[in-house]
Amino acid sequence: MSALTIFRIRQGITDPDAIIVDRAKLNHSNVKVEGKRIGDLYLKRIERGKPEWLKFFGDGIDLTGVVVKTASLAAVCLIKQDETLFALVFGYGRSLLAEGVVESRFGLKATLNAVEPSQLRSIDHKRLDAVSRHTREQLSKAGRLDQFGLDTDRDLLRAVTGNPLDKKHGRRLSGADQLTVLADIPLKALDQSLAMFSDLADQRTYVSSFPWVDNVRDVRDPLIETALDKQLLKDMATGKGECWLAPPEIIDWATTTGFAYHPRKSAITYSDLDLDTYFAEYGGPKDLTPTRLLQDRVYHLRTEGDVGRHSWSVLNCLVAECGYHGHRYVLNEGTWYEIDENFLQTIEGFVNNL
Repeated sequence: MSALTIFRIRQGITDPDAIIVDRAKLNHSNVKVEGKRIGDLYLKRIERGKPEWLKFFGDGIDLTGVVVKTASLAAVCLIKQDETLFALVFGYGRSLLAEGVVESRFGLKATLNAVEPSQLRSIDHKRLDAVSRHTREQLSKAGRLDQFGLDTDRDLLRAVTGNPLDKKHGRRLSGADQLTVLADIPLKALDQSLAMFSDLADQRTYVSSFPWVDNVRDVRDPLIETALDKQLLKDMATGKGECWLAPPEIIDWATTTGFAYHPRKSAITYSDLDLDTYFAEYGGPKDLTPTRLLQDRVYHLRTEGDVGRHSWSVLNCLVAECGYHGHRYVLNEGTWYEIDENFLQTIEGFVNNL
């Protein structure tokens, strides 16, 4: 039994060059089942240098004849099912996908629709305060959501792992933007499985057991997204906006040496992320564009010495809030979310009564 990680590509994005980073530089192979082509596999070998920890020993050891350099593989398989594109990633394959091409919360909704509410194993949630809080919780055995420390009035559910009700969905599902399925899915059954999980993500069964999930829902209207992007840039340029930088995922601080805004080894290392240091490195807020936020990068520096390997776009690290046409929106990990009006009024009413 193996795990398969699946992303659903956003509607309207069909050009492989827009989906795969530097696609022309990757090894390509057609994927066939019984002689019929069903997709494309893109493969990259990532060469790495000597581990940083070897420097600790200096001349104190003799490694003559020992291969100390390491390498890893990254692969993405693009599969078209009906009018929808899916990306299956292997190894470090997620790094080959361009920013902003995957559908937000595809895996999360598929998982919530499939799992038994009393059979949850792990959740990730994020509190969007001025100091963002990422939390991952695991239970020693499967349990209910109320056994976790999630505050449904304040936290954004980012990922969930649980056991599905129907065994055809696999032994275990983990969902965030991606869906990770623990199951035996042969290549010849992949097309049917993708259709099944795509349909599962589009259902609203989760509302009966997890009605609060849509208190904060992702924005799907491109016109509203564009308007929010413009409002964000205006707020940042005038210094009036509520926005800050934060790592977009849970990181291991024990192995984190800091952050940089350039991949070269001579780049300045910062102990934390801050908009002032970003502007100092890349230019002031008045020159900001959506393209620049997407292209400018933050590099996570770790003791393994893999500078340039683990990075995010500045847009992915940006957390912001803004109002638009009487509604409240939150930007998190490159995605705009709308706060439900009734939910917002409930919170404001509670606060006003204190």
